[in-house]
Amino acid sequence: MLMMEEAMGTFGVILLDFCYLITLVGGGLFVNVQIVFSDLLSGLPWEDWGFKIASSKFFWGAVYFIVVIPLSLLRDLSSMSFMSIGGLVALLSSIIIYVVYGGLHFKINFETSFLWPKSLSEFANMFGVCCLCFAVPFYGTSSQRSMDDKSKFGGVLYGSLLFSGFFYILVGVGCSLLYNRAPGGIAEIFIENIDHKSWFYFIAAGLLSLNSLFSYPIIAYPPVLCLETLLHDDTNEDKLFVKSWKKWLVRIGMLLVVVIFATCFSAFKSIISFVGGFAVTFGCFALPSFLHWKLIPDLSTTQKVVDWVLVVLGLILMVVITLLNIFHF
Repeated sequence: MLMMEEAMGTFGVILLDFCYLITLVGGGLFVNVQIVFSDLLSGLPWEDWGFKIASSKFFWGAVYFIVVIPLSLLRDLSSMSFMSIGGLVALLSSIIIYVVYGGLHFKINFETSFLWPKSLSEFANMFGVCCLCFAVPFYGTSSQRSMDDKSKFGGVLYGSLLFSGFFYILVGVGCSLLYNRAPGGIAEIFIENIDHKSWFYFIAAGLLSLNSLFSYPIIAYPPVLCLETLLHDDTNEDKLFVKSWKKWLVRIGMLLVVVIFATCFSAFKSIISFVGGFAVTFGCFALPSFLHWKLIPDLSTTQKVVDWVLVVLGLILMVVITLLNIFHF
């Protein structure tokens, strides 16, 4: 935020806020998390267990709203991080179950041709993943400002990138080799490849639902800050939870919008790659090069040319991917 203000003034701050809000709220990340929560839990055989009402997405939408209200009011970043770690543990546990199930029910197939994109749409999806990966070092600069020993930032950043990159490659490619001949192909939500009447599925669905709950506070934090900044509220806040009634309205109102869209308009998740990809691509590919050109003094002509080539390339790719998602080439 400070970098954007230094480089582009008030307009830069508003632009960055817009990227956050569109990507996380308008782009559907919040909504998609709640859709996954409701879809997974309502899809369990509750009627067989004598609890028919739990087969309704409206029921789980209400449960999500009630449970997440206190989480959405958290102000302490340490508490948010702790919740996020809990969600990560739940996610990793569900992946372990997925791998074990695949190893027990499918044989590894080393045919790798399916890993490469076969159409423009598949390339766009692959580009979106790369976009997210490239965002890590760019947005990491804001974390550097809050570190006590900033000299350790490089090691922390490289270590995080290597760990997450290795983990994604290992799990992604490994599970693809296990499930590439599964009936119906590899599902977008990976546990859909597990038999829905299996206890593997029940446990994995519960773990992913916990991840959806625990991840909300940390995901909501950037857009919430953007909106709360507009309030200019100087209330002396508590360390753990917000006290201002205006901030209560912002946070609970955002949560209510998420639940309503996710429960009543489940097709809303189809715009995620369209709107979210638009904002994320702009933030990851156009802004870093522009900020480098704007903030670093005494750049050579070659460096300036490279920066602007990357800015233009990023904007072109942003438009191309957006069109791909609109017209489904």
